[in-house]
Amino acid sequence: MKNVTVILIVDRMQQLMKDKDNGLKLDSMFYRTLIFFANLTFSDTFMIPVCTSTITELIDGVLRNLTRDRIYLPVPSLQLPNDQQEVPVFKNDKITNTIVENCGEHRRTLEVLNDCLNGHSIKECNVDTLMNDLCYNLTKKYCDTIFSFVKEVRPIARTILTRRLLNKYKTIPKTDKTPDEFVEGGMIRFEQIENTLKGYFTIPYIWL
Repeated sequence: MKNVTVILIVDRMQQLMKDKDNGLKLDSMFYRTLIFFANLTFSDTFMIPVCTSTITELIDGVLRNLTRDRIYLPVPSLQLPNDQQEVPVFKNDKITNTIVENCGEHRRTLEVLNDCLNGHSIKECNVDTLMNDLCYNLTKKYCDTIFSFVKEVRPIARTILTRRLLNKYKTIPKTDKTPDEFVEGGMIRFEQIENTLKGYFTIPYIWL
């Protein structure tokens, strides 16, 4: 095995989190498992362990600062899904289509919207109430992420609305963060221009 390169991928690490702060505690099952796989790099076999985890909060609030590299995977756009019977999850009517479009094919936003619509007919419900419920549930689910941007709301909104060209690793004007740091919460997406470090912020209309 010494002449073999092994890439070990451990997915869904979040399943080991019994509490929100497990990633900050050295004695938690999550953290001990993470360190175990990380230490496999010191074995005789050339091994590259990769651990993935899905979170809805800022990384610094759920994981201790490590010397290992952390890579923030983008949240790709989602084509409207069908259920197991191949029936569209969202009804094809004018009001529903408008609300879905405002979610900008953002996976997490569409997930919350689906929860809000579950068991309700769009024709019978009050749209204002539905949008208030959607806003409330989004804020509740992504509270830490949303309120971490309070100080940067204006410069970020200006950057998005003016389609400003950004460098992935350079701080955004009137903030102390880079685009890479802003996308870690999953709300904002960075559309990178191919073969460059530059790109643009995009965000579902509903977040604005």
